[in-house]
Amino acid sequence: MRRNPRLLLILLLVLALVLAACGGGGGDDATNTPQDEEPTATATEESAAGGDEATATATEEADTEETEEAGAATEEGEEAEATEEDAEADATEEGMAGMEVTTEADATEEGEEAEATEEGVVADATEEGEEGTIVDTAVESDFTTLVAAVEAAGLTETLSEGGPFTVFAPTDEAFEAALEALGLTAEELLADTETLTNILTYHVVEGEVLAADLEDGQTVTTLQGGEITVAIAEDGTVTLNDTATVVLADVAASNGVIHAIDAVLLPPDLAGADATEEATEEAAVEAEPTAVAAVTEEATEEAVEAAEVTEEPTEVAAETEATEEPTEVADEAEATEEATEEAVVEAEATEEGAEADATEEAAAGTITSACLVTDSGGVTDGTFNQLAFDGMVQAGEEFGLETQVIESSSPSDFEPNINTCLDGDYDVVITVGFLLADATLAAAEANPDVYFIGVDQFVAEGPENLVGIQFREDQAGFLVGAMAALVSESGTIAGVYGIDIPPVIKFRNGFEQGARYINPDIETLGVYIDSFEAPDRGADAAEQFIGEGADVIFGAGGPTGSGGITFAAQEGVRVIGVDQDEYFTTFGGGESPGAENLITSAVKRIDVGVYNLLSALAGSDEFEFEGGTNYILDAANNGIGFAPAHDAEVPEEVVAQVNEIFELLASGELETGVDPASGALLDAEGGDAEPTEEATEAPNATSPVTPTPGS
Repeated sequence: MRRNPRLLLILLLVLALVLAACGGGGGDDATNTPQDEEPTATATEESAAGGDEATATATEEADTEETEEAGAATEEGEEAEATEEDAEADATEEGMAGMEVTTEADATEEGEEAEATEEGVVADATEEGEEGTIVDTAVESDFTTLVAAVEAAGLTETLSEGGPFTVFAPTDEAFEAALEALGLTAEELLADTETLTNILTYHVVEGEVLAADLEDGQTVTTLQGGEITVAIAEDGTVTLNDTATVVLADVAASNGVIHAIDAVLLPPDLAGADATEEATEEAAVEAEPTAVAAVTEEATEEAVEAAEVTEEPTEVAAETEATEEPTEVADEAEATEEATEEAVVEAEATEEGAEADATEEAAAGTITSACLVTDSGGVTDGTFNQLAFDGMVQAGEEFGLETQVIESSSPSDFEPNINTCLDGDYDVVITVGFLLADATLAAAEANPDVYFIGVDQFVAEGPENLVGIQFREDQAGFLVGAMAALVSESGTIAGVYGIDIPPVIKFRNGFEQGARYINPDIETLGVYIDSFEAPDRGADAAEQFIGEGADVIFGAGGPTGSGGITFAAQEGVRVIGVDQDEYFTTFGGGESPGAENLITSAVKRIDVGVYNLLSALAGSDEFEFEGGTNYILDAANNGIGFAPAHDAEVPEEVVAQVNEIFELLASGELETGVDPASGALLDAEGGDAEPTEEATEAPNATSPVTPTPGS
């Protein structure tokens, strides 16, 4: 971006007028450009280097009827034509490596108007101040993708009526490059309004910031909350965040100003994932994460220092070894002494003998504190947030851990809340929900000396200080789907689901597969709702399904699903809860209306998973913290199940049959037909399972599976 390209234009204009007045280039001697021939003038040095466009036209009124033509030539070869008849001058410049630049200027005593076009970007400005809004100007300036994105994100009214704003507007070419880098199509980006809004608001700054106001090293705060860093080169070129260059500045609008840029600026929470470096050092640390860390550039030095392990030799006859897994060394064994930031293993060796005695001083474990970050919905959501909290509290009470919970109200809270835990020096950070996966992974890579547990998060070859807790939601859904089919009288059942992320998809497909296992002809209805906190929308969906004949409704989507089953239960329809036994949460232990219609809940023992992993870190030898992998909870280890009927009337033979199906799932004799990672159906045709003789014969009624933490 050039600071004062118009100064040169004014000088050129004055020169043209002087030449015209002196007759230096007028009359028949003036150089004319035929219409069928391209002008030979080249762009000024400013236009060629920075993309600025400048031409000048001048008008001069005369009392005679004769037409005078005046041409002015710049050092670079600009040509201008002036006519008295129309009182205007046109200068056209073409042929800058395929880039077309057209400008017109009318200079009169009443006003001045300039139009400049570069690569399809048109800026309109008048001295009389008749500019349109930022959105209007963007539309007129051919920011096609930007305008579509603003409309999709619902920001049109904000950028039209509010302000003043400064908008750093990416060109269409910039958006194309960004979509390729993100691996998205334009349709996918426009459909993801959350990501779209996050990106767009990162390009908007409150107040009008002109080019002349910018300073090298300056930071400006965006509406998104992140900051943009400005860099100005010696030639005046302005770069933002070292990635985007301003190619056209100070495009005026009635409620602000637009600066066109050649790259899309990614907010820190999106850009940070791409700026990751991996620094790997294997450390033989007992009961500590191995020092394999992928760290961001800002945290590289700190992470590497934390990962270094010093080893001091001891005089032993037996060969010393360091294992990655916690071990207890007895009698005459291996002796090692290793120091890390949080190392708690001390080895004692005698110098006189040919043998070494080594013991672990910290038999009680390696952690003393844990911090939990919830997904949106809060810790009292009655489902997975609350279950994770319960597991942490139980471990805290049994092992004397200091515990803290930080609630998130929106996705923008995830990263700051994790950082709050880190700032508090907690030994373990527990994050709850699939949507926190990226922020959790980034924090784990940047902080190898802190343990991380990611609930509902899949970890593929992750750092050694991170474990993802995964559940076979498809198995839990299969169980309650079978029960729904067994009690349905209409032959139609339905599900109200939250955002279509893998855990929810597994619940839905498992539910429908279980129902078809019992009744291949059953009709299954369902809808995904793009929020976990929309109980009213869940209720609306349930009402619609009831109208379509559904007599059993499954709710799997946090408060959204709970809103659906609450409405249906109050209408006298049988319902099924999710995650934990919603009889005690959503239906107040039987006190809330409709509790008698809750026939069961698809239980995933999040509390068990959190408790078990914290127990392993606190010193229990019953469980293991296997970093970089997933801790799977399924029917085989009582990690999933279904809740009792409580006040609802469910025949004993139905409960018995569902328990039989549970045993078949646990033994591996029965498969759900659902991918345990993505939730997709393994059989494109539907993957219907045929009821086995063992599953259809109702054994003696037994209690529903209700495992307890640590069992």
